[in-house]
Amino acid sequence: MKKDRPEDRENRPEIREWAERLRRNRTPEPEPQAVRATQDAAWDAVQPGRPRWSPRRRLVLAVATLLVVAIAAVPLGFVLFRSTGLQEKLSMKVKVDPSMPLSSIGSASSIDPRYIASLQSLGTQVLAGLAQKNPGKNQLLSPVSLSMAFSLCMAGAVGDTQEEMRRALQYGDLAMPAILSQNRLAYESLYRRGSDLIEVLIANSVWCLDGYPIQDPYLDTATKDFYSSVRSVSSTLGVDPVALMNQWVKKQTNGMIPKAIEQLDPRTVLVLIDAVYFHGDWAEPFNKLFTKATDFHRSDGTVVTPQTMFTGGDFQYRETPEAVSVVLPYFDGMAMVLTLPHQGGAFDASQQSLVPGLLGWKDWESGRISIALPKFNYSATLPLDGIMQSLGMKKAYLKEEADFSAMSPVALETQLHIGTAFQKTAIDLNEKGTVASAATVIEMDAGGVFEPLMTLDFNRPFWYAIVDKQGVPLFMGVVEDPTATEGAA
Repeated sequence: MKKDRPEDRENRPEIREWAERLRRNRTPEPEPQAVRATQDAAWDAVQPGRPRWSPRRRLVLAVATLLVVAIAAVPLGFVLFRSTGLQEKLSMKVKVDPSMPLSSIGSASSIDPRYIASLQSLGTQVLAGLAQKNPGKNQLLSPVSLSMAFSLCMAGAVGDTQEEMRRALQYGDLAMPAILSQNRLAYESLYRRGSDLIEVLIANSVWCLDGYPIQDPYLDTATKDFYSSVRSVSSTLGVDPVALMNQWVKKQTNGMIPKAIEQLDPRTVLVLIDAVYFHGDWAEPFNKLFTKATDFHRSDGTVVTPQTMFTGGDFQYRETPEAVSVVLPYFDGMAMVLTLPHQGGAFDASQQSLVPGLLGWKDWESGRISIALPKFNYSATLPLDGIMQSLGMKKAYLKEEADFSAMSPVALETQLHIGTAFQKTAIDLNEKGTVASAATVIEMDAGGVFEPLMTLDFNRPFWYAIVDKQGVPLFMGVVEDPTATEGAA
């Protein structure tokens, strides 16, 4: 049935003739409604067999059209639902968020030297273990990220499981309440945001998969002492928890670690993540005009030619029979400590004893030093399971013996234990400064002309650490090949 259109009625000769007759016989000029009625009458006269569409029929047509559009929009809406953040919002619930405004962070008191010593010891032992497992390879780890992630996990353990984890993390005589307090203090002391010259970001998160229950006291500890967000993720709507976690890590590391997790074991019910991001400009930047390619002698005897930066001036340093170390300061009390062994060769466990003493750099003497330092930019993935177990963290990995009942009310029934742990890191060191990031993941399964005093040419393997003014090591690493873009896997 053809729809009654006003333009059709008005343009047909027969209708115009009838309308004109009616207008001549009417005075005064009719209202628009009357004209329309006349036109309708003319239409009925010339086409009596084609009834016009009444308002009711038009209403029925409009309702039917809306129903058809609504039905057709369901599949399209589902596609849009999956491709936008709506699905994420419905499938992920943020159960707890940090309660302390980050703007109030920065006025923390001094950190306990025993806590700093634990970070230094843990970092050097893990670094030595990684270097021994992968000789001749670049290494990079974040002791702060490593310690905070496992401490967050340890807060949910009890009994022998907790004690083994405490010893493996090198906490010495620090009791659990002091450990929690020091983690909170370290977070507040290190965290810096909003500066173009120095930035240190730390973030923790606990991810509960498909409704796995968490104890309320553990939620309080995670929030208060680790500033963790706690998120419950349901996969019933087809959401990918791995994608959400990787999105969180990418945001917390400013894109340096875009993908921390490849996939989750089907038995994984909880995931704990710590992310650290560091950006620091040198207090005295290297002049790019002096940068040039030079030889770097790897521990296996081969030679590569990285781009090497040069500078000179007054620097704090320390020399021992085994090595010489120098401090390159960033802004706001942060620094990089570089250590060059007197004897060439790969970094191994015999050198790990050098590190803790060398991190206390604030009291070192100062002297004129010229420095040649290769630029480097690489990333690494560090499996932690074997190393942490070698440090004594055994029960936490055994589903028959692990006790994380302080974390979940069904931990013992579901045999909650650490399934795997790893850390992803990345660093970029250049003339302007340093950018570095780390993400530690713990998956919980159920079942001018100078006269230098000395010349330091870092043309062979060396190690480095990014530390704050109290000696807290944010990052530690070994450079075996400055031209390599990936560390040991």
